[in-house]
Amino acid sequence: MLLPSAAQWLMGTLGLCVFVTVVGLNAGPSFVPGLREAGWPLLLWGAAVTTLPLLAGFLYGHFVQRLHLPILLGALAGAQTTTAALGALTERRGARSPPWERRSRTPWGTCC
Repeated sequence: MLLPSAAQWLMGTLGLCVFVTVVGLNAGPSFVPGLREAGWPLLLWGAAVTTLPLLAGFLYGHFVQRLHLPILLGALAGAQTTTAALGALTERRGARSPPWERRSRTPWGTCC
């Protein structure tokens, strides 16, 4: 028996929200003491290390390879294994399955 698409969407979205909530509640109490101990430079370096490869990949894919925006964003979401971004892209394109771009690039984004 297949579940209605609305029920599938609700379970997927609710599961993601519960996961993010549990991770946030578990990590939250140690965030401020960790920030005081390690300092702001660690937080800023982490933001740079996360953001700069995405920006470089976007610029290369858009201007050099001339990839279509949904394919490029799917590849970048898969490379970072960003479930929320991937869900938004999948919903935007009206498909039931994740884009093929993520399936082919997630192992590379995880390993490299």
